Amino acid sequence: MSDAVPDDDRLASVEGVLDELLEAGVERTLPDPLLQKMFTLAVRQYSRRYEEDPGLVPLLGEHVNATDVSNCCLEMLRVVDLEVFELTFWGGRLSADRG
Repeated sequence: MSDAVPDDDRLASVEGVLDELLEAGVERTLPDPLLQKMFTLAVRQYSRRYEEDPGLVPLLGEHVNATDVSNCCLEMLRVVDLEVFELTFWGGRLSADRG
């Protein structure tokens, strides 16, 4: 893997594409490998950023609903072999971070 980070112009073009995809909604299906890469990057970036700013909201709420979030959360837990009850280990941390 390269340590190179895309420059601001490339990141802006990616942001433009993401804006278009959000506006298109579910009518535009992304190829599975692209979706997996985007999701993986988003989760890793958010996790890292959460350490710096626990108040950062991870989603644009107007673009997702409870079913969307539930589906993703359950599959994410399955992929990393984590049970729902195990999330209680982090429950105290969430209260302290948001407090």
